[in-house]
Amino acid sequence: MGKVKMAYTSLRDVPKAVADLKPVKGNSIHSEWRGDAYVIYSYSTLMAEIRGGMITYLDNRKYSVTTSKHQGAIGRGLHGRAFSPVAIIHSR
Repeated sequence: MGKVKMAYTSLRDVPKAVADLKPVKGNSIHSEWRGDAYVIYSYSTLMAEIRGGMITYLDNRKYSVTTSKHQGAIGRGLHGRAFSPVAIIHSR
């Protein structure tokens, strides 16, 4: 049996996918489940982790224009869902 191909996610659809903890596969942004954690990457950099309904990691450092757009989309998705407070915020 072949590998199931994930549908492409446009940047404007990323917030809804993140809010619903659904798969994200776009240009340089993707999500995956790692055990019980939903993780979102921009390129290969971890941007956010949600575990047990709580945001356990959120990277708010300054990045390139593209990664900043990814961060904005992820932030809108996290804001659109009632997650518990952030446990860890990574910043410079």
